[in-house]
Amino acid sequence: MTTNADSRLRQLGILAVLVLLTETAPLELSLVYPAAHSLAQSFGSAGADAVTGAVSLAAVVCIPLLGRIADVVGKKRVLLWSGAVFAVGSLLCATAGSLPLLLLGRVLQGAVGGSLAVAYAVVRDTFPRHRVPVALGVVSSGIGISGIVAPFLGGALVDRYGYRGVFWFLFALSVCVLPLAAAALPRDGRRDATKAPPGRRLDIPGALLLGLAAAALVWGVGTGVRSGWAAPAVLWALPVVLLLTVGFWRRERDRPDPAIDLALLADPAVRGTLIAAVLTTTGTSTVAYLLPQLLQTPR
Repeated sequence: MTTNADSRLRQLGILAVLVLLTETAPLELSLVYPAAHSLAQSFGSAGADAVTGAVSLAAVVCIPLLGRIADVVGKKRVLLWSGAVFAVGSLLCATAGSLPLLLLGRVLQGAVGGSLAVAYAVVRDTFPRHRVPVALGVVSSGIGISGIVAPFLGGALVDRYGYRGVFWFLFALSVCVLPLAAAALPRDGRRDATKAPPGRRLDIPGALLLGLAAAALVWGVGTGVRSGWAAPAVLWALPVVLLLTVGFWRRERDRPDPAIDLALLADPAVRGTLIAAVLTTTGTSTVAYLLPQLLQTPR
């Protein structure tokens, strides 16, 4: 018989694991930013930009996929598998001897990009309703804490071990967290393990269209900032974004099992939340990138 104390202890364990798991997503960005100068010395400025940007491109492709896959095959499975792919990517980055291998590792690291949304779903399914807001706040606060600590930790690792030290740290973190997650997270229900009924099937083409459109937009904007908005790559990227977005809208508008329910975007609460999230993420990411560069600027 499970007592209230045992239940609270189990919930605290789940919460601690979720915080550690979701930390990997912001750390794969904010921890690497202080290594930009070290990466530029090894691979040139263009290579350093590619290393810092590749993970974002992979993440925006994975975010719409992971949430839907979690609904179909189970949230614990998705968190564990994405964490395992992240660990492999971190190991590849730490040992890569060439830029292509390093970029491949960064792309694999992007697999953990959608873990926060899945972690929120685990909280919603596991915790009593009156504790869900507090639990969500704890999971979210971990991201803010990592944003404060990451520039100093990343700087210390780069000063002592070079850019590889950052990736060895991320690999060690994931190796430590995955067994804890396997033990602490609740097992996926039987309904998650069986074939998904209509309405819960995964619309892979729709999710890929959305993810590729977002990746093309991120790549086009990044190229425009570095090379100018008249660069040929930018002029190609924007029409591709438009075509992919139109293709996604045409596919999803009448489907019974869409990758993303477009009707939700008409809800003012959802629309306002998304706008606030975009603005907040933009601000925090900009500070996380610029602060290490400012601190490393010679007098």
